[in-house]
Amino acid sequence: MFERYTENARRIIFFARYEVWQMGSSCVEPEHLLLALLREAKPLFDDAKIQPMVDELRAAVHIEGAAKVSASVDLPLSHLTKKVLAYSAEEAERLKHPHISPEHLLLGLMREPGPAAATLEKYGTRRDRILAGTQQSIASEMKSLEAVIELRRALTSLAERLTPEVEHAVLYTPRP
Repeated sequence: MFERYTENARRIIFFARYEVWQMGSSCVEPEHLLLALLREAKPLFDDAKIQPMVDELRAAVHIEGAAKVSASVDLPLSHLTKKVLAYSAEEAERLKHPHISPEHLLLGLMREPGPAAATLEKYGTRRDRILAGTQQSIASEMKSLEAVIELRRALTSLAERLTPEVEHAVLYTPRP
C-alpha cells in the first residue's frame, strides 16, 4: 500500500501510529497524522506555531482515561485518514510527482474537513507555501537524478572505448 511513499512519508505514518498508541485511541485519525507531520516535517511549518498546534491537536484527540493499546497491534486507519491518504495521492498525481511525500500528506490533510484542517487553517498554513516546498524538493530530486544519468552516460562511454583485452582484465582479474 505504501510503495509510492517516500521514506519520510512512511516515517510520518509510523509516528502517527505511535501517537495513537500513546493516546490510547483505537485507530489512526487525521489529527494523529498531523501530529506526526509536526514532529517529522518541521520545515513545512512556522517554528513558533508548532507547539501551540501540537497542544491543540492533542487536546482534540485526547480520550480521558483511555488505556494504551499494545505497541505490537497493527492499528487500523480511520475512514477519514484513508481519505486523506487518497487526497495525498491525488495531489502527487496532479503535480506529476512520482512519489508521495510529506508535503502531499499535508495537502491531503488540508482537503479533509475536521480538527486537523481547522488547526492548519487557524495557524495560517498556506497551500501556496507547501506547493513551493514541493517544487524545491522535486527540483533537488531531479538534480540528483540528472547527476546519476550523467554518471551512467560517462561510464557507458568509457566502457564502449575499452578494448576486449582491457575489458577482460577488468572483469576477470581476481581482487586481493
